[in-house]
Amino acid sequence: FDGASKRNPGPAGWGAVLYDEATGVSRMCQYMGDQHTNNQAEYAGLIAGLQAALELGCRRIPGQGDRTLIIPAVLGDWQVKNEGLRPYHAAATALMHRFASFQARQVRRELNQAADALSNQAIAD
Repeated sequence: FDGASKRNPGPAGWGAVLYDEATGVSRMCQYMGDQHTNNQAEYAGLIAGLQAALELGCRRIPGQGDRTLIIPAVLGDWQVKNEGLRPYHAAATALMHRFASFQARQVRRELNQAADALSNQAIAD
């Protein structure tokens, strides 16, 4: 998953990629509007990916993203102090708890290129 914002806050979009051995690869992205931050967009990408995984019947999720703030926050290692991020955080963690197993790790941006490209495509479209 990934999110992008052009002026932070500004035009924003998210991207998510699901890899499933049974069904193949699913790619999704969406424009969020003109006044969102990159962190809001990042959370939105995570939320959309989790929702899609639930709809596909996935029970175990190994997630990855490139934003330093999001992964430690959803794993409970960091507190979410920004009031504007709390609803996103609450939605993401509620979805996470619906899986039998949820693991997440932070990766370098170059290892998250597919989701990064989708989040930027959402803004450009």
